Amino acid sequence: MRRRAGTGLMDGLWEFPPLPAGRARATRDDALRLRSLGRLATVRHTITYRRIVVEVHRARLISEPRGNRYRWVAPSETRRLPTSSLVPKILMRLHPAGRSGA
Repeated sequence: MRRRAGTGLMDGLWEFPPLPAGRARATRDDALRLRSLGRLATVRHTITYRRIVVEVHRARLISEPRGNRYRWVAPSETRRLPTSSLVPKILMRLHPAGRSGA
């Protein structure tokens, strides 16, 4: 998971890292490189007046990110981290039996 930088909006919350467009490209700020292994689910989410459609992908880590904003987190450990309501929604979609799935 990735901790959001000081953007103001949802500052400091933990989230799943975005998958950049294209093949194994780095995210803008930290050189994390991922390659999609295929879509797992589509999740709809609303924040005030914004309607968001999130495509959740299984991904392969191509290169480690710089800095300390990332960490490996088991699904059951996400309850201990400050997250937006999107994180449990994604986990529920991937593990319908509950958020604590492995």
